[in-house]
Amino acid sequence: MTQKSWPIPLEDGETLIAQGRPSPMRRAKETLMVAIIAGTVHTMIELYQQTFVVLDLVVFLAVLIVVYTVFNLYFRKGDDWMLTDQRVILRRGSSIRAADVASVTAQGDSLKITSTGHATWRIEPLENPEATARRLNWGAR
Repeated sequence: MTQKSWPIPLEDGETLIAQGRPSPMRRAKETLMVAIIAGTVHTMIELYQQTFVVLDLVVFLAVLIVVYTVFNLYFRKGDDWMLTDQRVILRRGSSIRAADVASVTAQGDSLKITSTGHATWRIEPLENPEATARRLNWGAR
């Protein structure tokens, strides 16, 4: 299998609007939220069974955080993205053309792009997502 060069060459007439990769801080917050939810569920189950031991919780959370972090580093390494006036391109090979976009919504420092098939892409971080969404005007048909 050959590795695609990144960033990929644009098609004729295509203009690059932005490119980037998900922020490590957002990934860290996501990992923390997963750990809090899983830790709460783990604690509730152990309390219900009357077998709660703090060391069990610490080991469970440590293993969970390590596994989730490795998952993020390995499986999501291809989340680099390019946004052009004609499509969204992810490094791992996914792309969506403007004609297949149902909506583009600015949310905080990111864009939520939903396809006509209901697949969702989150493009983050962006300097000015509202202006980018207006510039694209995808899904406004």
